[in-house]
Amino acid sequence: MLTRCNATITCMIMALAFPSAAGAGVWQQATVQPPPPPSALFACAPQHNHPELVGWCHDGCLYSLVHVNAIKQMDEFYGLVQVGGMVEARRRTIALLQLVWLADNRELFSLFQLGIRDTTASVWSLVQLNLLNWQSQPQAPCPKGSNCSGGTAQGRFNGGLQLGLFNRGEFRGLVQAGGVGNYSNDFGGGLQLGLGNYAKSFWGLAQLGALNWIDDLELGIQGGVVNVVDELHLGLQVGAVNVVDDDAAGLQLGVVNYVDDDAEGLQVGVVNYVEEDLLGLQLGLFNLALEQVEGAQVGLVNWASSVKGVQIGVVNRTGRLQGIQIGLVNVVDKATFPVIPLINASFGSGQRG
Repeated sequence: MLTRCNATITCMIMALAFPSAAGAGVWQQATVQPPPPPSALFACAPQHNHPELVGWCHDGCLYSLVHVNAIKQMDEFYGLVQVGGMVEARRRTIALLQLVWLADNRELFSLFQLGIRDTTASVWSLVQLNLLNWQSQPQAPCPKGSNCSGGTAQGRFNGGLQLGLFNRGEFRGLVQAGGVGNYSNDFGGGLQLGLGNYAKSFWGLAQLGALNWIDDLELGIQGGVVNVVDELHLGLQVGAVNVVDDDAAGLQLGVVNYVDDDAEGLQVGVVNYVEEDLLGLQLGLFNLALEQVEGAQVGLVNWASSVKGVQIGVVNRTGRLQGIQIGLVNVVDKATFPVIPLINASFGSGQRG
């Protein structure tokens, strides 16, 4: 179904292609109009039909190869280049280049968008470069002549590079880079780069910054000074401090590695800590698992409530052992002989045989 703007373009093309009396009437109706109202300087509104500096306004839709204006409001824009101070398109903008200080669109399709601040709901662009990219999604369908360009929910960037001092919105692309940071409810793509980064859901290549926070890390790498994940499904944390607030499946490399629930995978650091069960390997100076270890602990001091596997260190301690302890001091709390030096082994009931 044609929109009113697309229908206008079709009528003009037909009038030029078929210069009949009916076609001439259509062309005359589209082109011969009374002088534009004073408000046309700042708006291309519904029922407006008048020329622009380089283009035409018809029923809220602005057509122009190169449109330049300090302040302009419209329903839709179609052209090659749009340059302005404050521009609002309530429904759609299609342009090769949008160079606007303050841009507010419902939908933007462009190769390049440059400016100071953008609050477009849905952006499809090769490169978006603004000091502030703040994608805001409207809550309901947009009726004709209504302001539907902004909202409280997050909009989405789709494309290549989103660059800014701060970026907010869902992301599907190659790189989201913010000088101060990035905030995304749903990140999917390549890299999220910034001083501070947050993603509610993340699947991609990497989140890199000083402070990184992901609620749900589906797949990817977190690299920074402090990395926090609520739930780690399949990923890697590399930093000074790595924290998983729920279950973890993956790899932690850092000075301090902490998992607040069960862990499956590898921890490598100075201090490795698992609040519940560990299925995998801890490699560090101090390794602690408050419940059961199925795998290995290798370090200066190894501590676990129960071990099914191997502990190798200077001091090894566990409540129950099904496996081997190798160290200067080996402690099994519930064994017949709780303290055994050098080598301790048990493969029976969980106590030293």
